[in-house]
Amino acid sequence: MSNHRHRSVRRLAVGAALVAWCLLGAARASEVDDQLDRLRDQDPRVRQWAAEALGKLGIRRAVPALVTALKDKNPDVRHNVVWALGRLKDPRAVEPVIAAIQDDDEAVRNAAVRVLGELGDKRSVVPLIGALRGSDPATRGWAAEALGKIGDGAVIPPLIQALRDKEGPVRSKATAALGKIGAPALGPLIAAAKERDAGMRCAALKTLGELGGDRAAAPLIAGLKDRVADVRETAAWSLGRLGDQRGVEPLVAALGDELWTMRARAVEALGKIRDPRAVEPVIAALKDTSCEVRIRAAKALAALRDRRGVGPLAAVLKDKRWQARRQAATALGALVDPLAVDPLLAALKDDSEYVRSAAASALGRIGDRRAAAALQKALDDRNWYVRNAAKLALKKLQKKSD
Repeated sequence: MSNHRHRSVRRLAVGAALVAWCLLGAARASEVDDQLDRLRDQDPRVRQWAAEALGKLGIRRAVPALVTALKDKNPDVRHNVVWALGRLKDPRAVEPVIAAIQDDDEAVRNAAVRVLGELGDKRSVVPLIGALRGSDPATRGWAAEALGKIGDGAVIPPLIQALRDKEGPVRSKATAALGKIGAPALGPLIAAAKERDAGMRCAALKTLGELGGDRAAAPLIAGLKDRVADVRETAAWSLGRLGDQRGVEPLVAALGDELWTMRARAVEALGKIRDPRAVEPVIAALKDTSCEVRIRAAKALAALRDRRGVGPLAAVLKDKRWQARRQAATALGALVDPLAVDPLLAALKDDSEYVRSAAASALGRIGDRRAAAALQKALDDRNWYVRNAAKLALKKLQKKSD
């Protein structure tokens, strides 16, 4: 084909595309006009659908009519208008949507708050802070989320205050919002971790654990020595979440706390950090006076995956509490060490069906053929869960031998 013919074909293709685009544009313009007419219809359902359609069409010349429709007497129409303005992302919509935060209808107010977050205009910051301090918990939650999306430095202090909101969902959204802001929020959170109010210290430490970063470790370690138990426990939980090895020695020291709840949090955190230095202190916690601490110590040893834990965990299979015995059996299965087989075989005869079931499952994980006969016998156990665990364990043994 000649160059001249190539150029002709290209011109025809471009021309056809231009005609199609013009026709499509004309069709869309006609549809916008139709929906603008429907936005003034007497039937509120028609106006509601028209507002939604205008948002989907995405043509900004609909903004003035939609702004006028924000005064519609029907709340469902106003609700759809707010969302339509959010879709159009036109700066002219910001002030009208801000005004909609004061709407009489809760759904409209919440839609306005959420749309302002999507629009991301800094003119919204002050009104959204006001919504964050309002009486409606749903609105407060959406305001926290919206402020996180805007990410202006001015939003950090009110979001930190919102960490103490009486409603859990609001606190969660405030935490997530600070997470979106990231590093700029760390400094104010570290300062909040030193405030006189214990509730604020707790909230700040929890959020620091969730945000992470090198700077979070020091205030969390300091929190382990707080005079208030809730703050100490939150600091321990957060150090586990953070996973920073600098927390190992302070957490080991916290295993001597007078409160079992604090000791339980500390040993749990040590399991999450997974540092070899934690193994011996966690083993010692298997003898704690609190059953819950012993249970969490067994879980921590499973997470640490250190063979030093096998013998001490085997000893816990004789604990007076079945809950501790069950967790010890499960932990031994996680360690996958042949030395655990004989203690677990003995545990198949435990008085508790929960322990027997855990022992069977653990033997399946280890996969030692020495367990086959005992597991076969456990298929006749009086408890269904034990029988099922033995059945699954035998299948695992079979797969390993194939």
